[in-house]
Amino acid sequence: MGCSIEAVKEIPLTLAKDFAVKYGVTLVLKDATTIVADKDGTIHLCPAANSGMATAGSGDVLSGIITGLLAQGASLADAAICGVYLHACAGKLAKDTLGEYGMTAEDVLSFVPLAFKSPIDITPNIK
Repeated sequence: MGCSIEAVKEIPLTLAKDFAVKYGVTLVLKDATTIVADKDGTIHLCPAANSGMATAGSGDVLSGIITGLLAQGASLADAAICGVYLHACAGKLAKDTLGEYGMTAEDVLSFVPLAFKSPIDITPNIK
């Protein structure tokens, strides 16, 4: 993006949208609130990550889910949006079952089939 991580964290929505529109891509910006920006400027937010998902390989799991959805014929935007949601569901299931301390990407991956089978409410508890 041509700027520092700190700059991205300051205005992530603007940068994600501008990047997706400028380059005609669907962009997934993974963080505590994951942003999906589509080439038409549409933005989708998923505020459901947990700290257990901040581990090496978690983004690879997300990329694999998105790629799998693309291979089944989903559009880029739909694969990204649904992939982010399924990844968050699997992460929540892993956290609820194992606890977030010491979670690995493999733990998140192991809950992906259950996330497909039993979509869950990933709405964060905002106080």
